[in-house]
Amino acid sequence: MESAALSTTLKAGVAVLGDVDALFVFLGDMPRVPPGEAAHLARILDDHFAAWPRHAGKPGHPVLLSARALAHVPTLTGDAGAGQILRGRTDAVVHETEDPAVRLDIDRPEDLARLEGIHED
Repeated sequence: MESAALSTTLKAGVAVLGDVDALFVFLGDMPRVPPGEAAHLARILDDHFAAWPRHAGKPGHPVLLSARALAHVPTLTGDAGAGQILRGRTDAVVHETEDPAVRLDIDRPEDLARLEGIHED
C-alpha cells in the first residue's frame, strides 16, 4: 500500500473531479502565490500539456494541468507529485516571472523567516 504522499492526494482529487478541461495544483505550504498568477496561466495554457511559473530558472506554483496531463495522474507515485509527468516535456508553457513568491515553500520553521522578505502588493 502506498504511503500518504503528494501523489496520493493529487490522484484522489483528480478521481473525484471526473472530466474537466484543466486543473490547478496549489500547494498549501506555498502561501504567497501572486494573486494574478493563476489567471495568467489560464490565459497561456491553450493546447499545451501544462503551464507553470518559473523564477530564477526554477519551477514554481501553481501548476495548471491540461486534460491530457490529468490522464497521466493515475500513474504517479511517491512525494514528487505532478513533477513526475512534467519533467522533460516540450509541450508545456512556462511563465517567466520576477516574483520569487512562486517558489516560497514553507516546510521548516526557518522558512517562515523568508516570509519577511516577500511582500504582498
